[in-house]
Amino acid sequence: MEAEHIDITKIKHNAFAKLLSTKKPLLIALLSYAILALIIFYPMSTRATTTVAGSGGDVYQSLWNLWWVGYSTFTLHHSIWSTSLLFWPVGADLIYQTMMPIGALIVYVFEAISMPLAYNLLFFIGIILSGLTMFILADYVTKNKYAAFIAGIIFTFSAVHIAQAYGHLDYANIEWIPMSIYLFLCIANKNYGHRKHGKYLYTVALSVSFLLMLFMGDIEQGIITIMVFLLILVYYVIRKDHRSKVINKEFFLLMVLFVFVTFVLGSWAFIPIMTKLLSGGLGTVNQLNDVQHNMIWSNDVLSYLLPSYYNGIFNGVAQAYSSIYHQNVGETTAYVGYMTLALAVIGVYKLRKPVYPWLVMGLVFFLLSLGPYIQIGGTVTGVPGPYYLMKYIPIFNILREPGRFDLIASIAFAIMAAYGANEVFKIIKASGKVLNMRFAVFAIISLILLIETAMPPLSNSLISQMVTNINVSNFYIELGQQSGNFSVLELPIIPNYYSTKSELYPGKAMFTTIFSHKPIIGGYLTRENTTEQLSVYNIPLTIQTFNLQVSDNMSYQSPVNQNVTNVTLFTLYNYGTEFVSVEKSAFTSQQLLNLELYLFNTFGRPVYNDNSTVAFNTQAAISNSVYRSFVAYPMITLWSSVRLTLNGTTKILWVPTNPGPIIVYAPYSNLTNIQSALTLPTPEYINATLRFDAISPSMNSVLYIGGLTPQNQFYTIATVNTTPTLKSYSVPLRLVSGPFGNNIFFLTSNSSTNSTGLSNITFSRRT
Repeated sequence: MEAEHIDITKIKHNAFAKLLSTKKPLLIALLSYAILALIIFYPMSTRATTTVAGSGGDVYQSLWNLWWVGYSTFTLHHSIWSTSLLFWPVGADLIYQTMMPIGALIVYVFEAISMPLAYNLLFFIGIILSGLTMFILADYVTKNKYAAFIAGIIFTFSAVHIAQAYGHLDYANIEWIPMSIYLFLCIANKNYGHRKHGKYLYTVALSVSFLLMLFMGDIEQGIITIMVFLLILVYYVIRKDHRSKVINKEFFLLMVLFVFVTFVLGSWAFIPIMTKLLSGGLGTVNQLNDVQHNMIWSNDVLSYLLPSYYNGIFNGVAQAYSSIYHQNVGETTAYVGYMTLALAVIGVYKLRKPVYPWLVMGLVFFLLSLGPYIQIGGTVTGVPGPYYLMKYIPIFNILREPGRFDLIASIAFAIMAAYGANEVFKIIKASGKVLNMRFAVFAIISLILLIETAMPPLSNSLISQMVTNINVSNFYIELGQQSGNFSVLELPIIPNYYSTKSELYPGKAMFTTIFSHKPIIGGYLTRENTTEQLSVYNIPLTIQTFNLQVSDNMSYQSPVNQNVTNVTLFTLYNYGTEFVSVEKSAFTSQQLLNLELYLFNTFGRPVYNDNSTVAFNTQAAISNSVYRSFVAYPMITLWSSVRLTLNGTTKILWVPTNPGPIIVYAPYSNLTNIQSALTLPTPEYINATLRFDAISPSMNSVLYIGGLTPQNQFYTIATVNTTPTLKSYSVPLRLVSGPFGNNIFFLTSNSSTNSTGLSNITFSRRT
C-alpha cells in the first residue's frame, strides 16, 4: 500500500495561522497603540535623532543615565553605582539615581547613532507597551477586548502618563505595573493556563515583570505596586468566597518563590542598594521629603477635573487655573477625562459588585495623591489626608511625590471605564444594532478619550515648552580629544530654585561629560548628599554666579574676610580644574557681560567662544597668584547668618553649627616647594594670626577654637572669652603649610540659637 504524502509546509502554515488567530487581538492592539503614539508624540517620532520629550534638567539627567550604564559596563568595566565624572573631586554615589539600567542596556547599541535616538526608543517602548499591558489586564478582568482596548487608551494616553513622560523617562515606562497586577491576579485566582508547571511559570514571570518595573521604570513604582498587591490581598481576605484563594499553603509558597526569584535575579542591584540603606543611607533618600515639599508635589482635588497643560486644545484652561499646579505641572497633573468618568459611573452603576474593588482602589490612591493636606483650587484646607500617616511607615515613606499615586488611580479608572464600555456595547447589541454601529460607538469613544487627554501640541510655542532639541558645544567635543586628567567647572552649576527650570543647567553640565569624558564640579543627581553639595559650595565663584542669576550681583557673603577670587583659584587648584566654561543661555545679556568681565579679569582672554559657550583656561591665573597668600573659607552650609542692629547699623553675623568648620590653606611660597611637599619627613609649620569680630549673648561666654582628631574628637587650640559687645579678637595659631589645608573649628559654649556670632574672620602670616 502506497504511503500517504504529507505536506509539511501546509501543516506549518496552518499552525502559524492558528497562532496568529489567537494572538491577533494583541497584535492589533500593539500596532494601534504604536500608531497612536507616533502621531501624538510627533515632535519626537519625526525628529528622533535630535529631539526628546520634556524640558529641564531631568531630560539631560536621563540621557546621561542611559549613557553611563553602557559606558561604565562595557568601556570602563566599572560598577554603575558610582562615578568620578560628577561632583569632582569627591565623586557621586549613584545608588539613588533613577538610572533605568535594564532599559539602558536595551537601547545601548543605538547610542552610537545618537543619544536622543536611544532615549526616544526607550520612550516609545514605554508608551506602546503601557497600552498593551493595560489591554491584557483589562481583558482579563472584563473579558471584552473592545473594552480592554479602551482601557489601554485611557491608561497609556492619560493626562497623568503624558505629563510624567514629558521629562521623566522612567515614568514613560510604567508598562510593568499593569502587567505585574495581571500576573498577581492570575496567581491568586489560580489562572495558570493548562501547563503542568504553570503556577511556577507565572510566579517567575511576576518576578521578571517586577524587576523590569524597578529597573526599566523606577523603584517608587515597585513600592506603589506592592501597595496594590496588599490592597488586593485585603480584599480577598475580606471576601468569604475569595478568602481561601490567598489563605492557603500553595499561594504562600508561590509568594515566597516570587520574593526569592526577584532577589536572586536582581541581586546585582539589590545588594549595593540595601548595603547603602543599611549603612545609614535613608537620610539621603528622604531628602526634601518633608510636608512643605510634599505639598508642592501633591495633586489638587480640582486637578482631576481640569484638562492637562500638555493638551494641544485645552491648554488655555490649564493655564487659567495654573495655581493648582504649584509651578510643577509634571508632578501635579491628574486629569481623568469626562468620558472616562462617564463610563466609570456606568460600570459602577450597572455591575456594582465586580467593579467595587477597583472603585475602592481608585479612591485610596486618589486620596494618597492629594498629599499630607487636602488642597482644593490652590487652597490648603488643613484637612490631613492618608499620605500624612504613610510618612511614618518605613520604606513606603520613601515616596516624596504624592502626586505619583495617581498612576494607580488611573489604572482603577481605566478598569471601571472598561466595565462601563462593555455595558454600552451590550446595550447596543441588545437593541439589535448591527456590528458597524457598535464599532462606530467604539471608535467615537476612543476618539473623545484621545482628544480629552492626549491631544498633541498644535502650536510651536507649546511644542518648544514640551520638547528639547539636544545639542552640545564643540568645546566639549574638543575636550574629549585632549589627554590628561583635569576637571571642568561649568557655570551656572548651582540649581536656581527661583526659576521654573531650576536644575536645567546642572543637568546640561552633566550631559557634556558624555562627550568630554572629563569630570565636572557638581552635576544633577536624583538625591545628593551633603559631601557632594559641599564640593560645589566650597567655591566662591559658584555662589557668586548663583547670586548673579537671582539678584544681578556677584556678591559672596561669608564670615571669612579673605580675597574671594584667591579662594576660588586655590580651590580650583586643589580640584585640578583647567577650564571654567559658561552656558550663555542661563543669563541675561547684562548678567553675561558682568560674568565674562569678571572671568576675563581673573583668567585672561577666553580660549573658546561660540553662540552657546565661552570658556577660560585657569592655569596661568592659578600659577600667578595661588601660592602667595593664605586662603580661608568656611563650609558655608554649616554656618547660619543672622542680622544684628548695633548703634543703628545692621551687621551680618555668622553662628557656627557647633562646631563650625573653616578650611585654611597656608601654601608654600612657590611651586617647587609644593611639588616636594610629599617628600618631607615632617610637615613644615607657619606661625599665623587668626583675627575676628565676635559678640555673645552673655558675659564671659567661651568660644573654643580647635580641630578634630582622626577619631572625630574635638581638641582645643585656643579659647576666647566673648561678651555682649561686638569686639575684635586675635589668636596666634600654628598652621601646617602645604596644599592640603588646615581644618579649624569654632565651638561655642552656648548651643542655643543665640550663640556667639562672628564676622570678619581673617588669617595672616605672623612675623
